[in-house]
Order: sequence, then C-alpha cells, then structure tokens
Amino acid sequence: MYDFHSILTAHGFNRESYDFESTIVGFDYDIHSALFAKTVFDIDQSRMYRQWDNLNALLRCELVACNGDVQAAVRFFHHRWITELRYQNPVREIIDVQQRDQSASIHVLTISKHNAMTLLFNIT
Repeated sequence: MYDFHSILTAHGFNRESYDFESTIVGFDYDIHSALFAKTVFDIDQSRMYRQWDNLNALLRCELVACNGDVQAAVRFFHHRWITELRYQNPVREIIDVQQRDQSASIHVLTISKHNAMTLLFNIT
C-alpha cells in the first residue's frame, strides 16, 4: 500500500499550508452526486466518513453494491471517477484497486496544481 501522507507532503500539501477540510467537504458532495445518481450502490446502506486526521484517507466511503456484483461496482466506480470525479489535469494520481470475490478496496490519491485529496472506497 502507498504512503499517501508522504506523497502529499512531497508535493507541498500539509496541514499548515493547505485547507484539507474544504477539499474533503467538496469531494463528499461530488461523490454523492457522481456515485449515488443512477447507481449500482445501495444508497441507504452506503456511508461516507470524513477523516480529518487521516491524510492517507481523508474521506472513506463504505459502498454496498445493490446486487452484490462487486466487479460491476468497481467498473461503475472507475467510469464515474474518470468522467465526473477526477481532477482535469492531475499532477499525480494513484488508484490502487484491491479486488476480492466479495469485496474491493480502492485507495485513491489525486493531486492537481492547487489541490490534493486522498480517498478510500470499500465496496461490499
């Protein structure tokens, strides 16, 4: 697994110089719009957690696939990430997918010229 905290710091993003809280709130809103509209996820069972003190995963999303098809849920996530969520001109982007039969974890680091975010999506 990647050390996103160190990568953020190496790109100049730390608590003293960057407002992570505003970025967390913005991504929370964007994820709701992108992943919960015409979705493969059960909106009532899925949860999002703002992790203010965890630079490795500032936003954690526990997503429940409606039909239990984790592979289809990962494909849906990836499509929505590319079309709606990712920065247009990322300086650095890492998407680490760990997929198993009944679950998947997607750990994301995204950095643009002026913004940065880390996210963890757990799909069951």
